[in-house]
Amino acid sequence: SFEGKLFVAWEEDVKIKAINRRQIRVKAYNGTSFSFVESGAAAGLNYNSLNGAFTPFLAVHDAKLFITFYENGQVRVKVYAGWTNWNFTDGGGTTGINSDPGSYADLGSLISFNGKLYAGIRQDSKIRMLSYNGASWQYADGALASQGLNYDPAQNSGRAILEIHNGKLYLAWMERNSSTKYTVRMRAYNPNDIVPGFYFVDGGAQYGISFDLAQNAYFPILSSANSKLYLGLVGADAQSSVPGLNQAMAAVMNNE
Repeated sequence: SFEGKLFVAWEEDVKIKAINRRQIRVKAYNGTSFSFVESGAAAGLNYNSLNGAFTPFLAVHDAKLFITFYENGQVRVKVYAGWTNWNFTDGGGTTGINSDPGSYADLGSLISFNGKLYAGIRQDSKIRMLSYNGASWQYADGALASQGLNYDPAQNSGRAILEIHNGKLYLAWMERNSSTKYTVRMRAYNPNDIVPGFYFVDGGAQYGISFDLAQNAYFPILSSANSKLYLGLVGADAQSSVPGLNQAMAAVMNNE
């Protein structure tokens, strides 16, 4: 919620110049009805309405509402300026918060932590994290910049999700292992952007978190509740009544 209203964002196919293009839409609910907090016209919050834009994610930071999405291989971030107005925080040009405009980045998420806005993204198949100080975006993965936060930088990864638990920032994502199966990885972050430090809280071995190591584990989501950190994921269990069938699963972290 933001300013006493519930905000919801989604991607929607809109026909522009006779071709369906995904547009980022946002509405607010005042307790009675939903209304657009962007133009409501065919073009949404995209930088260019002729490009498709995907996976919007909202977050409140410093009493402001931010949204991230990816468009044309760039992760974009905007801040709500009231009524139907949104401003880019990524420079507003053709490139987003990616360090290299030639790199492909997508699947971003946002969270407010220790006075800064953090973004987890996938860039060139590697998991990266950035921070926003109110003026510019900077990478917060320091010495790990060349390999990203992956356990194995040679493997594909995706869906970076952030959560705060017991005063620490956690990042979860899915990553393919040496057995070509996807598993869920998780790191904790020490909030020092000058000499940032990340450490694995999933055992630090090649298999990460998975109910059945012979099956894939996808789409992590984190939630801190009742003094515990919970992880939800989609996975399969070869021993179930329907082997290989994807199921919603949950795990809880007891300690680091």
